[in-house]
Amino acid sequence: MELDELKYQLNKKLDADQPKPASELSLLLKKATTSVIHKLQRSLWIDLIINMLVLLLFIWQALFNKLWSLRIYFSTFIILSLIALVVLIYLIRKIESLNSTVLPVRQNLEQIYKIINFYKIICFRVTMIFIPLCLMYALSLGYIEGKSGTSVDYTIVIQKLGSKIWMVLAGIILYLSAIGAGVYYFTKWFLDRLYGQYLIKLKSLIEELETE
Repeated sequence: MELDELKYQLNKKLDADQPKPASELSLLLKKATTSVIHKLQRSLWIDLIINMLVLLLFIWQALFNKLWSLRIYFSTFIILSLIALVVLIYLIRKIESLNSTVLPVRQNLEQIYKIINFYKIICFRVTMIFIPLCLMYALSLGYIEGKSGTSVDYTIVIQKLGSKIWMVLAGIILYLSAIGAGVYYFTKWFLDRLYGQYLIKLKSLIEELETE
């Protein structure tokens, strides 16, 4: 009885160690590919929804904020948000189109990978460029509003501070640096969360298809 059980376990292990047929491997790869692409599409939709909510916030601020400088500031970013929405809608449609074409699977995956990876890189670089630009733009609008008398005149504030102005400037620099660092790490984490992990899986699947 023990001998029969040993033979059964041995045969079971040998069967498990046998290489899977090519058709079965192709099916598994196809399922894994479909799953990753669907997750990338879901991430694009999440990105789109977030951008739409942000756009609504910008519109609200542009219409109802009491400060003229902030109304102008948020009005400017309405244009940028609309551009981002157009890009995201284009990407969603492009991925859906590639996923439904009759081109070879690997070729489709490579195109999808390049498109999403390029979008991820551009998003990060544009955000990093806009950090100092947005800060300078906000300070400029605040200064103009102050000079026009509709808000605090910063030149008068500077005169009143006197020698303490350096302490204030140091605090402002530290504050802006903290904001910049926070935006940097948040953007990096956000893009990796939405796209990075799935791009790694997609790259792995492409490499597996190349070895077939």
